[in-house]
Amino acid sequence: MKYTKCNFAMSVFGIIIYVTDLVADILLSVRYFRDGQYVFGVLTLSFMLCATLTVQCFSYSWLKDDLKKAGQEIEHYFFLLHCLQGGVFTRYWFALRKGYHVVFKHSNRTSNNFMEEQTDPHREAIYIATDLSMLRLFETYLEGCPQLILQLYVFLECGQANLSQYAVIMVSCCAISWSTVDYQIALRKSLPDKNLLNGLCPRLTYLFYKLFTLLSWMLSVVLLLFVDSASDF
Repeated sequence: MKYTKCNFAMSVFGIIIYVTDLVADILLSVRYFRDGQYVFGVLTLSFMLCATLTVQCFSYSWLKDDLKKAGQEIEHYFFLLHCLQGGVFTRYWFALRKGYHVVFKHSNRTSNNFMEEQTDPHREAIYIATDLSMLRLFETYLEGCPQLILQLYVFLECGQANLSQYAVIMVSCCAISWSTVDYQIALRKSLPDKNLLNGLCPRLTYLFYKLFTLLSWMLSVVLLLFVDSASDF
């Protein structure tokens, strides 16, 4: 196992997409409430809150189990951070800090930390990135997919879309496809019996494969909903 600069860059790009997705969803929900479209605004916020609450619960549970296996007790501020919806950001901080030291500083210093003494730094960085990728995958399919279906339905029903809707649709497409590819790469790297997705071409191929497959499924669902609602009139 070796944590590379490409893995570090993917983590950086992942947090950019994550923050952009959150900001776009919040701005769109505010736009819906301001325009009097309360149903769409509530649905947009509900998808986002449901996903982030689920992810925080899994993140805290995994963190507690990891520290328990290491013979350490979890600090109270970790629980507070997760309650304030900062668990994913905390994990990104740990992942980026560890990845930076492994990739750029090649730190081989000894440490009093039990986890660092028992595991190889590259292996530890990969495991941290894999857990983060799994959490992002949860968030994507709990929030990104329903959000994309909802915005496509609103677009077809209204016949036009504002800039916020276009932004959410684009960001959701990027988040869904990217999180799927990122998790697949991290999973294969953490399992020794899996072949790695080495090179730019295999990764791009898998990215577009997932993007087009998921988009075709979602468009089919949206069109069925739109046709069904139109037939009621």
